[in-house]
Formats: sequence, C-alpha cells, structure tokens
Amino acid sequence: MIGYWILIGSVITGQITRIGNLGVLTDILIPIYLVYWWVSRDKRKPLPFSVPIVLIAIWLLYLLGSLFLHLSFIPAVGGEIGSLLYWVRLAVYMALILPLTDYRKDNPGRVDNQLWYMVFVSSVVLSILGFIQLILFPDFSFMAQFGWDPHQGRLLSTWYDPNFLGGFLGLALVIILSRILVVLQETKKWNKAIIGQLLIWIAGLGIVLGALVLTYSRSALLAFLIGVTLVTLLISRKTFVIIVIILSLIVINSPRLQTRIQGAINIDVTASLRLQSWRETLSDIDRNPLFGIGYNTIKYQNTVPSELNSASGRDSSVLTLWLTGGIIGLGLFLAIVMASLVRAWSRLGKGGIDRAWGVAIIGSWGLILAHSMFVNSIFFPHILIFILFLLV
Repeated sequence: MIGYWILIGSVITGQITRIGNLGVLTDILIPIYLVYWWVSRDKRKPLPFSVPIVLIAIWLLYLLGSLFLHLSFIPAVGGEIGSLLYWVRLAVYMALILPLTDYRKDNPGRVDNQLWYMVFVSSVVLSILGFIQLILFPDFSFMAQFGWDPHQGRLLSTWYDPNFLGGFLGLALVIILSRILVVLQETKKWNKAIIGQLLIWIAGLGIVLGALVLTYSRSALLAFLIGVTLVTLLISRKTFVIIVIILSLIVINSPRLQTRIQGAINIDVTASLRLQSWRETLSDIDRNPLFGIGYNTIKYQNTVPSELNSASGRDSSVLTLWLTGGIIGLGLFLAIVMASLVRAWSRLGKGGIDRAWGVAIIGSWGLILAHSMFVNSIFFPHILIFILFLLV
C-alpha cells in the first residue's frame, strides 16, 4: 500500500504539481503504480474479481463503444484523439480497483484501516493547507488568467476550487464520523490508548468541518447533510441532532454563509447559471438520450468554451454522463453504485472497521449522488480515487 500512499500525497498537492497539459501529477503516477503492481504481484494468484469490477469493465467498454460510434460527429480538429485520451484516463483511474481488491483479499481488516487513514490524513492536511491559503491568498482573482474562477474569501486549498474540495471534505467527514460512532458504540472497555485515539479523530473531524464551512459551497454543505443523515440514521439519531445544532450555530454566526444560503433560496446569479446549465444539458440530451453524444466529447463539440478548466463537463455528473453516455451509460454507472450499496449493507451486521465502512459507504453514496447533481464531481480525478474506496 506504500504506492497508494504516494498517490494520496499527489492528491494533497493538487493543482500545485500540475504538469502543463499533461494534467495533475496523479495522472502520471497512477500508470506507474499499476505497472508496479502488475509486475510485483504473485502471478500464481488469480486476478482480482468482484461484481463491481465486472460492472466497471462493462461500463468502460460501453463508453468506449459509444465514443467510437460518435467520432464522426465531432467537428473540432483533433477532438477524436482528445476524447479518446479522456476515456483512457478514466479507464486508468478505474483500474485502481484491481490492486485495491487484490490487497484487500489477503488482509481485509488491514487494508480497510489503511484506506480509512488515507481519507483522514488527506482531508486534515488539505484543510490545514486551505487555512494557510485563506490567510495568504484570500483573493484568487490573479488565477483567472489561467482559467480558474476568481474566488474571494473562500477556502480552496491546493485544489483551487471550493466546490470540488467541499465535496471531498464532506465525503471525508462522513467516513471519519462513521468510524468514530462505531467505536463509541462498540467499545466496552475504555483505556488511555482508545481515548487518545478518539480525541485525535474528533480533533481532525473539527478541523475538516471548519474547512468545509469556509469553502462556502452550498452544494457541499447540502450533500454533507444528506450523507450525515444517512450515517446517523444507521447508528445514532442523537448525533444528527447535535450536528444540526452545531451547523445552525455556525450559520447564525456567519453572515456570509447566511447570504450564500439565501442566494440558493432566492436564486442568485450563481444558482441561476447552474439552472441554465441544467436546462441546456437536458436540451442537448434530447439529441440522443439513449446512447448519448459520446464520452467526453462535450469540449470538442464546442458546446462550452474549451479554454475553461471545466470545459469537459457540465454542472452535474449525472446529467453529463446521461448526455455523453446516454441512458444506458448512466444506468450502468448506477448499477455499479447499487452493487456497492448491496455489499455495504451486508457489512452492517459485522463489527469494527468492517461495519464502519459499511455505514460510511451508504452515507458516502448519498453524499456523492447529491453533490454530483450540482458539480461534475464524480469524474474529478482527485475525488474519483476516493470513490474507488467505496467499491472494494
């Protein structure tokens, strides 16, 4: 798992280690990691197998077939190669489920624990870096020339985007909280080691929650509420009440957060643009609702300005997948989600880290599906790596 920790390190560095048009550092490290895993694994062992792996393979092959079917409709010069390379990147990222499944088969408890700490460490470090960014670079307008939104007074950390970062921080909070609640519920004999560990986890939880609030991302906060509702319904309804009280106090004492929430209710400029994006996407879906227009061809069909960093998708992963892969592509993805949820449900009757992950997976999918209705977060590389944790 050392190689995977290195990948998590590249996630933490985010856009700082972006290598020009080649993408983020993670894009470079993942193929190297996969080759290393393949060369070093015991060839006498059977290849890793699971229902999610089979469904992912079918989904990827379908998206590739849909892309080839629509290559002739791409007007942009070189768009065929660009779209194909986007599919290759998605396939490479999804291939990370193979070593994860392979490692977990040998030692599930140890791997589950490692994955949990990857989420905990990366979210806490990104939060701390976000606090530093907010102090040193509260005004991000100077990055507008490079295609980034000119955010002001929002926590961006190394990802340069409060909505994607907020979605990940919410996901991390759901996973961290799940384990804390399971430990609190299952521990019969307390000692200094357990208490010390819990205090560290709770402190980390507080740091990440503070960072999430400072992103001022309405989509992330809404998704977090949905995710934490599912977690607390499964474990502790009292915890949900406590979290609602804490968030309410934060909103009461934050005029800017009040303004952001009011903007969602009264439809401010940002919310209006997102609604417009949904309407345009639904209109484009009518062109071919069954098979879509081809995976990641949006940028090359000039439906949005190609110089923007968000040009490859729309303001919704679900609608983007429907637009590009059709209802069949969307259905196959939802089948992957259902397979993950079924496996998670079977883990609820177990104890310890296994049960914690079962609860976390259910809460996380609620959060991800909600968040991805507002932001194209499912296909955001750094979030996609952690989504794979829910599939092993």
